[in-house]
Amino acid sequence: MICLTATLRTRRIRTLILAAFVLCLLPGLRGEDKGGSIPTQDSPARLRPDIQNTTAQAGWKYDAYPDLQSLDNRKTITLAYIKGPAQINTIHTTQMRPYDETARSVILEIYFDGRESPAVSVPLGDFFADGTGLATNFSTLFVEKTPAAYNCYIPMPFKESARVTLRNESDRDLGNYSYVEWQTLPNWDASLGYFHASWQRIPFQLTPETTKTMFRLTGPGQLVGAYWNINTDEPTFRGFNFVMEGNTEHRVDAEKEPSVNYLGSEDSFNFSWGWHKIFTGYKVGINYLTGFNYEGHRNSDLGKQNRLSVYRFRDRDVIRFKRSLELTINWTKELRGDPAFLNSLRERAGQGGAWVDYAVTTYWYSPDPAGLGLVMPPLGDRIKPLLHENPPWRRK
Repeated sequence: MICLTATLRTRRIRTLILAAFVLCLLPGLRGEDKGGSIPTQDSPARLRPDIQNTTAQAGWKYDAYPDLQSLDNRKTITLAYIKGPAQINTIHTTQMRPYDETARSVILEIYFDGRESPAVSVPLGDFFADGTGLATNFSTLFVEKTPAAYNCYIPMPFKESARVTLRNESDRDLGNYSYVEWQTLPNWDASLGYFHASWQRIPFQLTPETTKTMFRLTGPGQLVGAYWNINTDEPTFRGFNFVMEGNTEHRVDAEKEPSVNYLGSEDSFNFSWGWHKIFTGYKVGINYLTGFNYEGHRNSDLGKQNRLSVYRFRDRDVIRFKRSLELTINWTKELRGDPAFLNSLRERAGQGGAWVDYAVTTYWYSPDPAGLGLVMPPLGDRIKPLLHENPPWRRK
């Protein structure tokens, strides 16, 4: 009885917070709700016999549904094809072994309104904030990792159609079960946004002169989340030393000075003094960390390789933009009081070191159903832990 009461309380809290999230998410892209016609703005207690809920299933053809498509090697399967107006509410999929390989060998894509370019095109693990495939279990209002499964609860309304697919680019036949839950919309509100998610892998040499642009979006729209997977084996960056010092600058509508700026990358994810301990919350989290911790002690068997998985999702604090949004990380103003360290880092870059590897997943809403058209890197470049290994130190 106690366990049941706790479970019901948890579900009630999740429902209330999710309702608040949706109400805060849509202003700026939607107009006034005339007569409560958009289900996302309704209280869960309001009876709506005009709305139909449906589930589509895929992947597991070995029991009750032998006609389902299985996720065999080099195959793309359709999880759901939905006619609109409607809204996707839940995407569930199995985490498949080997976890570290399938996290990036399987691609999740979502196409809206018959567009050729997917609005969502992200390796499966990265979409669910688990780019390594090895993150601890965690739960947010947006995505979560439960034992052996991934779930997405981000509302995805669309006018005409939605097609959700998984593409297996590995040589393995994968045991997968997936489903998509959606509900019909009585009518379409043109001010609703289409959900988007993109992925880029960005390796670069990090020096005291580095600024790096992570993404550029065209408006109008609103940013609702970011997931970063950062890897490096550079000894100078042990414990993500200096990496965390980069100031994250969000420039809204091509402004010269960023109106949303954070003095330190870890602070932009609502942490302080670096990334040094596992923590998972409903909006921010560090769900995987290896290599060396903040105090410089080894905390994994991966030796000197530092690997970080960190997420931040936004509800009341979405970043809205009318024309454009650009994120740049700027290291040029940091640690100016320690010239010896900065000079040693420049020396290290001259030796061919100081490489760091970012994989950046960006989540946002846009009135355009088409995606950015980014080219997905080949499988080999996606699954390597490091695209550029750093050479050993060479002292003069």
